[in-house]
Amino acid sequence: MDFDYSVVVPSHNRRDVLFEVLSALDAQRDAPEFEVVVVDDGSSDGTPERLREWRGTRPFTALLQEPRGPAAARNRGVAAARGRRVAFLGDDTVPEPGWLAAHAAALDDFQLTALA
Repeated sequence: MDFDYSVVVPSHNRRDVLFEVLSALDAQRDAPEFEVVVVDDGSSDGTPERLREWRGTRPFTALLQEPRGPAAARNRGVAAARGRRVAFLGDDTVPEPGWLAAHAAALDDFQLTALA
């Protein structure tokens, strides 16, 4: 495992908003070390071409597959993930700058409470 988190984003034909999501992931503040894994589930709107050109600031993997549905795309993303933990994000969900930091803190708090 190379990262604290892998953020897995399954996508299908959401080219315009997907790149807002990716830009927002690049802008995460105070986040643990993370990678972004996008699984394109057979988009026909030019998403695969834009994914090949994406140059964000975070470690990034784009996987392309024939259309098999969002569950299959999530599973493929998890299989490729290199993080100790996985966080899923929708391809139309633009996260606030502190999203992953808050997610990680909440999980850490939960684990401390569960162990007590």
